[in-house]
Amino acid sequence: MPAKDVKELIALLKANPGKYSFASSGNGTSQHLSGELFKSMSGVDMQHIPYKGSPPALQDVVGGQVTMTFDNITTAWPLAKAGKLRALAVTTAEALVDRARRAHARRVRARPASRSARGRACSRRPARRPKSSSGSTPKS
Repeated sequence: MPAKDVKELIALLKANPGKYSFASSGNGTSQHLSGELFKSMSGVDMQHIPYKGSPPALQDVVGGQVTMTFDNITTAWPLAKAGKLRALAVTTAEALVDRARRAHARRVRARPASRSARGRACSRRPARRPKSSSGSTPKS
């Protein structure tokens, strides 16, 4: 697939109506409906190829039997990260990476630091009892 972003993809699909296809994990699935919504909103023509699940659909996209897919991030991301697929877009209002960074920043800000009387950070782990010279712990 020569397209590097969604704008290039739409231009390519409009220049070659009916030439390209998209895989989904089956008829009526969210992946199928995402592809149909993309076709409708962008005004392109491409063929839907239904599979029995995401793994076989992704396998054929990676193998070149099908041009593209609309898939969930959990199944497609490892292949994109490994360089076997090119991820062009997400269907969320913002990129998931940006959302994850903001969530992490909120967790870090919300986590109160424990402080001792002298102002040093205290460990949240319970203190260990010192071992005696005989190797057993002292009795209280």
